[in-house]
Amino acid sequence: MLRMKHDENLIAYFSMEIGIDPEIPTYAGGLGILASDTLRSMADLGLSAIGVTLLSETGYLKQKINPETGQEEEFPRWEYDRYLHRLLPEVTLYTPQGEIHVRLWEYKITGIHKSEVPIIFLDTNYEKNTPEIRKVTQRLYPSNKVYRLLQEIVLGVGGFKALEALDYEPQVYHLNEGHSALLTIEFLDRVSQNPDIDDPIKYIRDHCVFTTHTPVPAGHDVYPRSMVEKHLEDYHLLERIPHVYDEESNLNMTKLALKMSDKVNGVAKKHAEVSQEMFPNHPISAITNGVHHTFWTSPAFQMLFNEFIPGWYEDPYTLHSALSIPNYRIAEAHLENKQNLIKYIQKCNKIDLSEEVFTIGYARRITKYKRPDLLFYDLNRLNQIAEAHPIQLVFAG
Repeated sequence: MLRMKHDENLIAYFSMEIGIDPEIPTYAGGLGILASDTLRSMADLGLSAIGVTLLSETGYLKQKINPETGQEEEFPRWEYDRYLHRLLPEVTLYTPQGEIHVRLWEYKITGIHKSEVPIIFLDTNYEKNTPEIRKVTQRLYPSNKVYRLLQEIVLGVGGFKALEALDYEPQVYHLNEGHSALLTIEFLDRVSQNPDIDDPIKYIRDHCVFTTHTPVPAGHDVYPRSMVEKHLEDYHLLERIPHVYDEESNLNMTKLALKMSDKVNGVAKKHAEVSQEMFPNHPISAITNGVHHTFWTSPAFQMLFNEFIPGWYEDPYTLHSALSIPNYRIAEAHLENKQNLIKYIQKCNKIDLSEEVFTIGYARRITKYKRPDLLFYDLNRLNQIAEAHPIQLVFAG
């Protein structure tokens, strides 16, 4: 079932990263995984939605651990024209430093009832751009602050313009983290030109939803006012939003998203509580993260659910009935997954693990605030436990 571009209930879901498939490495971790699971769920439910993200030509990074030198990073390009469909329109952003031309690519997620949710990828690696601007969508999360700001201008402002060029008219703009907050400035520019709208900021707030993810300051992008004014065309519109700059004249993208969104949520109950402490002047509710049940269910458990819970594929609520599955059958499916993991590790790393040993897996992006070293906080205690009960550790990040 296809959705019309003029559907009055259209949701535009903006995210810096979307983790559709390992072969499409436009994601770094949980933010992108949540984005793709949300869009898959929208497709399954038949909701009218569209995703907007960056192309990220070399993805985030490929990491290798060299025993002598530590982490080594690679940035291989992926063949995006094999997976994405080029769209005819392009959009042009006007900045104080010159024009940015953005090409548009499309990927479609198909739900269980054949409803489609398109994802628009924004690409600046285009011959019309200068060599520096062509690099803007090359790598996800570059360390260079100017590139990061330009990425967020392309995502927010460029994404807003892309939907206009494609004739989409969203009723709701969903900002998945603060990276796309600048779409509200482009939105404000449009709304301010409409004489029938008395309060443009309230109008935008009524049409924006914001999900915040990171409970530590490092996860919230901040840019100096001078940098914003140098690269954002409509920077003067920020003056219409109260207290958008902090005491050091920095623009906090999370605060901008909070001020321009009527509905704001964290990704777990505890996370909402922590976020509320970080931003006490903005009501933050909680929507606990879930995963797309069919995408993340292994073949062994799919067969088990097919046998004991007919219809689970279409109605994940029926998975409550998993408690009725005999424990030994669950143990068998779990063991099959564990054996597959051990075979994969042996193939990739030439390391033999035992299926008889208790195994702890850590599969997260290796970054400090995710606390990958927490398991080793008390090595004496860990060794005492391992002496009584052997443990295998598998880190993947």
